[in-house]
Amino acid sequence: MPHVVLSGKYDFTRIYIQFKKKINKIEGSTIIKYDDSFINDDKNLILIKTIVIENQQAQSFYIMVMQKEQQLTIRLDPLTDPKKTNAVKKSLGLIAQELLNNNKDLKVTKTNLNEFII
Repeated sequence: MPHVVLSGKYDFTRIYIQFKKKINKIEGSTIIKYDDSFINDDKNLILIKTIVIENQQAQSFYIMVMQKEQQLTIRLDPLTDPKKTNAVKKSLGLIAQELLNNNKDLKVTKTNLNEFII
């Protein structure tokens, strides 16, 4: 399962508040759209509704950003289980990159998506 683990200091509620809906056009006709985001009552899980269009095929799924101690894990919600295409992997990498850019104390400590994190 594609994932990124980030370690360091961060404010999880601030991460949720800073998230913005956006559309990214990647290479040709590939589109990654981040739509609504949701945080659970315990404030340790964010779900990001994501739509990827690649080769004229659309996939809808949720990206999970989970908090545990001083780590954030970014991965696909297993209940939505999309095909693990390059665009789906890139959607995870872009979230990781945005978190790294906005939280200078975070570092990648584990991932199988190096080539998808800018």
